[in-house]
Formats: sequence, structure tokens, C-alpha cells
Amino acid sequence: ARQCVELGLSAAEIQSLAMSLAFRAADDVLKIAFVECNTDRAKYFAREIEGHVGLRVKPLVLGEFNAADERADLVLTTFFHLTEVRSLMRSDRTEVIAIVVAPHIQTLVQIAAVSRRRKVGIWYSTEDQAVSIRDSLTASGIMNIVVLDSVDNDALSQVDLVVIPSEMPNLMERLQGHVKVIEFGNVLDAASIRIISDVVEDLQRAKTRGSSG
Repeated sequence: ARQCVELGLSAAEIQSLAMSLAFRAADDVLKIAFVECNTDRAKYFAREIEGHVGLRVKPLVLGEFNAADERADLVLTTFFHLTEVRSLMRSDRTEVIAIVVAPHIQTLVQIAAVSRRRKVGIWYSTEDQAVSIRDSLTASGIMNIVVLDSVDNDALSQVDLVVIPSEMPNLMERLQGHVKVIEFGNVLDAASIRIISDVVEDLQRAKTRGSSG
């Protein structure tokens, strides 16, 4: 600032110059979003992806944002929501990629260890997610699964075990002492992590070249 003053620039001119450079720097940073159907999962996986790519990832929840207002370079979602997200993010400058979110192996081992004579309840904040988890488990040969429409006393009396999402620790505390609970832990697929990293690197390189050009 002192050097600018010595060169004859006014305070207003220095402010304008700094703002211009700040906007240019912000534009050079890759803008990434992760879209899911509920807030907990959106925030959880956005943080996970941030840890792998070293850039901020904005969590977005389907039905709660205006796609026209989101200026993302890269939008990530799961295969379950890929078609819907692509229809929303119709822009030449936005890359939309689906990633694999897989159940943690320890989760599958715990559920598979439950006797086939006992009922296992699935409870998620949306029915679509609960049904998706149920279908994944039944496809693995675990048939004693029911989807719960609530976690009140009547619903819990019908099951011996409840599977809940790992992103909702408060629910675990609430249910403990009433029924046995297993958190359905999810992890980002290793191949998906590599794909995300490669795409981020390519997009950032292209963005930097475009800015310098």
C-alpha cells in the first residue's frame, strides 16, 4: 500500500486494485460441490472429499438450492442421484461426476452376524435411502431386513436391531438403552477418490491456463 501511495495512487485506486486482484484469485480457485438428498450425508461426504483434494467442497441438498445460483466447476454426487443432478446442473462449464459410496466392511460383518431369526430395522431420514440400504443388504443375502417408518417405541418393539446412518450420532445416543444399534458406516470408494483427484487436477490446470491466457 505504501509503495502504491508513493507511485501516486489514491486510496480509492488502491482499494479498487486490491478488489480486482482478489476477485481474480477467487475465480482461479476450483469450485467444487457435493450433492446428496439430506444435510447430514452432504456435509459428511463433502468433508471427506475435502480431506482428499485439499480444496473446499460445498455441500448441497437436493430440493434446497437453486442450481442457477451455483457456479460450480465440478459437481460430485452418488450414482443414485446422478440423473437428477445432471438435469439440474445444465452448464457447459460444470462437470458432473458420480462417485461410489460403499458400506464399510465392518458394517456388513456386524449385520451378517445377526441371527436370521431376528429382525433388523433400517432407519434413515429419507425412505429412499433406507430402501436403498435394504436392497443392498438383501442383494448380499441378508433377508431379515425391514424398513422402519419411525423410531418410536411401537416401531422399535418389532425389531431386535436397528441400523442407522453413521452421520447421525445424536440418534445413536437417543436409541441406546432401548434397542441394539449399528451405525451403517459408509466410505468413499478408493477408485472414486483417485478419479476425483485426477479430475480436480485436470480442471485446476485448465482453469489456471485460461486465467493466465
